[in-house]
Amino acid sequence: FRVYFDSSACTGEEARRLAAEHEFQLGYLLEAFSLQHVDKIASYVYPDTETKRRLIGAGITEFAKPWNREIHITLQGVESSLRHELAHVVAAPFGVPLIRTSLSPGLIEGLAVAVEGTWGYRTLPQYAAALHRAELAPDIQQLMSVRGFAAQSSAISYVLAGALSRHLIDQYGMRPFLQAYRNGDYESAFGKPLPSLIAEWRSSLDSVTVDDQTRAAVDVFFRRPTVFTKVCVRLHARRVRQARQLLAERRYAEAGELYRTLLTTGGGYDASAGLLQALHRQQAYMQATDLYDSLLTHDPHPLRYLPLAITAGDAAWALGNPILARALYSQ
Repeated sequence: FRVYFDSSACTGEEARRLAAEHEFQLGYLLEAFSLQHVDKIASYVYPDTETKRRLIGAGITEFAKPWNREIHITLQGVESSLRHELAHVVAAPFGVPLIRTSLSPGLIEGLAVAVEGTWGYRTLPQYAAALHRAELAPDIQQLMSVRGFAAQSSAISYVLAGALSRHLIDQYGMRPFLQAYRNGDYESAFGKPLPSLIAEWRSSLDSVTVDDQTRAAVDVFFRRPTVFTKVCVRLHARRVRQARQLLAERRYAEAGELYRTLLTTGGGYDASAGLLQALHRQQAYMQATDLYDSLLTHDPHPLRYLPLAITAGDAAWALGNPILARALYSQ
């Protein structure tokens, strides 16, 4: 590796640990890909999202450039993202010439998620089985196409592409998978067309147990309410960022007003969560608990708001209602 980092944010022993983590994750991937070595990789580790946004234009998003053998991540994202982004670079020799990756986003991200092995706190088959039983899984063949991956919720696309890829690697081996990765020809690589491979995978999910906690996790992670189509999504997203900035600057009343407007005109999880947080910071505890109750009462899938129960519980505690607070925390 050539690791580029901010020496004021990562010094001495921290820098040595950073280098060691790179080597450890690469060793894991070399074993997964059955490779002996790879060419040198450049890793740019930014001290924070603001510095990363200022230098390359992408703050939150961690990404790789396989054609340049580069990864770009934040220091905070090393633990969660390093292996995933490295996987894109390790797979580069098996991609299409010049761009050095697959033409299918489903195969690109599916491979990276598959070699990670897990997503969140459950296995990929557990999430995939739960998504199918909750009828949240889209057409998998379409998802694995050139354009279909981006048409779905990113979380659902990543998990299902990863689960299918993991199944194909486990059943047929890494070599045929990498053959399909290069040319998208499943029948030549696996001896079967993609629909048959998907049917095999779906059948394997029938034996996966899905408990109540996993079903609840699906609601939390994959049923986040979307922005209403009557507003410009880009404008809504920009105003959400403005509201977050107001919240960060402790201008809670202004943030609350903007979040309330966003919730009325566009909806979405971010607007709900932001308004709840702004109310709590203004010590409007009764309004905060009322908002949380309203979200749950008027939604057919109330568990998707479960993370907000923590803030609602804090508000209930501040109101002197420990019984309600305990109930919210216990969820």
